[in-house]
Amino acid sequence: MIGMDPTGQGIVEAEGMFAILLSSLISVGLLLTAAFFALSELRARWHPQADRAFHTPRRFRRRIVGTLLLTLIAVMFFWGVNRPASAPLGFLLYWGGWIALLFSLTLLAFYDMEETKEYFTDQRKKMLSDLVSDLSSSHPEDSGKEGKERASP
Repeated sequence: MIGMDPTGQGIVEAEGMFAILLSSLISVGLLLTAAFFALSELRARWHPQADRAFHTPRRFRRRIVGTLLLTLIAVMFFWGVNRPASAPLGFLLYWGGWIALLFSLTLLAFYDMEETKEYFTDQRKKMLSDLVSDLSSSHPEDSGKEGKERASP
């Protein structure tokens, strides 16, 4: 029993410090992710060799909004874990809003993925049509000879 706190106050303080540490790590991770997204999008937007058809202003705005949502989610998570609401309605509204932000961020990501998939599908079709046209126009005299040789057996 030497060195033990009979009131249990030390245990409560340790749990509080652990919650602050854990929520800080999660929030900092989310903030670093948001910063990475923002910086990579800015770099891609103003890079001299960037594909201008892929990096449209609309896509840029959508990704910046996603970055801001992620930042807001990180701050709300840290604040909500470390300063819980005293009223049940406040608790419900706070975490309900937090979940709504997560849901909207997820929808934004799915929308961006669909647009990216459509872009790359269009690019693949364009590349294949260019390849076919290049192959058909590369040796027109050879294709005529092959046609005559095939017809003669």
